[in-house]
Amino acid sequence: MADLLENNSILATLSLRDNELRSKGTEYLAYALKTNMTLTTLNLRFNYLDDDGVEILADTLRINTTLTTLNLSNNQITCTGSRYLADALQKNIALTILDLACNQIGMMGAKHLTNMLQTNSTLLTLNLWGNRIKDKGAGYLASVLETNKALTALDIGSNHIGDDGAEYLAHALKTNRTLSTLNLQHNSITTSLIQRINELIKKNLSDDS
Repeated sequence: MADLLENNSILATLSLRDNELRSKGTEYLAYALKTNMTLTTLNLRFNYLDDDGVEILADTLRINTTLTTLNLSNNQITCTGSRYLADALQKNIALTILDLACNQIGMMGAKHLTNMLQTNSTLLTLNLWGNRIKDKGAGYLASVLETNKALTALDIGSNHIGDDGAEYLAHALKTNRTLSTLNLQHNSITTSLIQRINELIKKNLSDDS
C-alpha cells in the first residue's frame, strides 16, 4: 500500500481501519505520504498505533499539504503522541479534521492540543471523545476557544467532565463566535448547565446564518 501511495496520482481516500498495522505499518505509510500529492482522507482507526508510530506520522504532517482528514481513533496514543501531533499541526496548513477518539491522551494531551490551537488556523473539527481529559483538560480547551477563530466542531463526550469543566466552556462561549458543534454527552454535567451551553452554541449558529 505504501508503494502504491508513492506513485499513485488518483486515490483520494484510503481506509485501513482494523488491520493491526501497528507503528511499523504506519511508518511505511508515513514515508509514502511525504511524496504523495493526492490522498486527502486517511483512516487508521483500530490499528494498535502507539506514540512511536504517531511520532513518525507527525513528522510527515509537517510537510504534507494534501491530507485534510485523519482518523486515529481507538488506538494507543497517550499525551506524548498528542504532543507530537500538536507540534506538527503548528506547521501543517492542510488538515481540517482530526479524530483522536478513544485514546489515552488525558488532561496533558488536551493541554498540548490547546497550545496548537493557539496558532493553528486550519483545523475545523477535533474529536477527543473518551480520552479522560477531565475538568482540567476541558479548562485548557476552553481557554483557547476564547481566541481561536477556526474550530467549528469539538467532541469531548465521555471524558469525566463535571460542572467545573463545563463552566470554563460556558465562559469561553460568551466570546467565541465560531464553535457551532460541542458534544458533551456522557459526562457528569448538570442539566441546567448543559442547557446554558446549548443556548450559547445556538447563538453561534444563528450568527452564522
